[in-house]
Amino acid sequence: MPSMMQFSASLEYSYRSTSTFNPGKSDGFHSHPHYEIYYFHDGECTYIIGDRVYNLEPGDLVLMHGLTLHRPHPKPGSAYERSTLHFDPSAIRSSLHPDRMAEVLRPFEELRNCRVNLKEIAALNSKLYCMIFIVCLKVRAISGKSE
Repeated sequence: MPSMMQFSASLEYSYRSTSTFNPGKSDGFHSHPHYEIYYFHDGECTYIIGDRVYNLEPGDLVLMHGLTLHRPHPKPGSAYERSTLHFDPSAIRSSLHPDRMAEVLRPFEELRNCRVNLKEIAALNSKLYCMIFIVCLKVRAISGKSE
């Protein structure tokens, strides 16, 4: 059954690494009001977002508008390593100048839900890296977290 996740802060980071993925501990379909940056480090995993299925490769970054029903689907018995960053877009909207706000949120609002392989585009799209880095720094500053 799909679930609506709730977060206690405007910024939530998590890291997960398993040497052998056990489907009994699977993340189910869920949605949330936060935007999500999901980085796939290692393993074998498909990611389902709405009606789209992405075959992830190490180095993939998934940008999501969290309200779309989604879930990772790691291959049972394989490694599964990922990092996620969830942030509340309203914290950005209420804290930044409108010009800056648009720049920071643009990847999530224009691209919506997408998979980007950072290894493939590293030489071609440094601007995306910078925008994601700026999002992370600004969300951190807004939330008052130093790590």
